[in-house]
Amino acid sequence: MNPFFVLAPGDFLDHRNARLAIEAFARVYRTLTPKHQRRMRLIIIDEDENHSKHLHLARKLKAEGALQVVSRFDAEQAERAYQQASVFFCATDQSLASIIPEALSYGLPILSTANAQIKDYIDNTCGMIVEKRSESQLIEGFSRMFSMLYFDPEVRKILQKGAKRKYRNHFCWGVYERRLRAGA
Repeated sequence: MNPFFVLAPGDFLDHRNARLAIEAFARVYRTLTPKHQRRMRLIIIDEDENHSKHLHLARKLKAEGALQVVSRFDAEQAERAYQQASVFFCATDQSLASIIPEALSYGLPILSTANAQIKDYIDNTCGMIVEKRSESQLIEGFSRMFSMLYFDPEVRKILQKGAKRKYRNHFCWGVYERRLRAGA
């Protein structure tokens, strides 16, 4: 089974995004055998001053071994995180105009909450959406998504192809096709 890495922006985007990601991820992580735990990682990109807060929460939820926190200002590490990631977690109402296309450009399926903006970017070919409800229901919904995508890599592959297609068709304005024709 392939590694499963969840990438999530931290508090710089929304004060609750990292917490929701950690809680939903930990709920799945704690139920797995050590063999499966070694294949899972949650990567949070955030401001340096938030790193210890995220690590503390992961430790409290018994998932600290799976959490990697990357500085938002370390472009090389952030790039590597996007390249390694399997899915992109973004449960926010904040502006998604730059962050979602960037994730799609790496072929990352998007896991998000339902809001007016997200429907402009995500459909069932490239992501999964949880309807807004109570916080505990959001965590449960995202936990189910993480579990399903980890244990069913075929669904993950389909969504990854859909993410690449969504980016190519809606965000790159023909640049991708011109590069292909030019042999780049």
